[in-house]
Amino acid sequence: MGPGRALGLGLLLLLGVLGGAASELHSLRYFDIGVSEPSPGVPEFMSVGYVDGNLISRYDSETRRAVPGADWMRDNLDQQYWDRETQSGQSNQQANRVGEPGHTAGPLQPERE
Repeated sequence: MGPGRALGLGLLLLLGVLGGAASELHSLRYFDIGVSEPSPGVPEFMSVGYVDGNLISRYDSETRRAVPGADWMRDNLDQQYWDRETQSGQSNQQANRVGEPGHTAGPLQPERE
């Protein structure tokens, strides 16, 4: 779990406070997507965050910035939060690069029996 993901746990608390449902269970999920051969309009890397299936944040390799995906995120979190999320997105982008010379990580391989 990266630093941005740990911050996401604070979002669940914020969600509970804002929604008045601190005892209600919520789901927080992040998806990192890498494309080995990007094309126009398709970024090489994208990271998206969801709470209860609703988009809350988005980062991509073209803008290199994390941005809110929901009005309540934009209205309740300061610029420092988005700067940290941007740093996390940039770090995850670097860690997920595929097929670059000298990079040891690559695409997932199927499990062998």
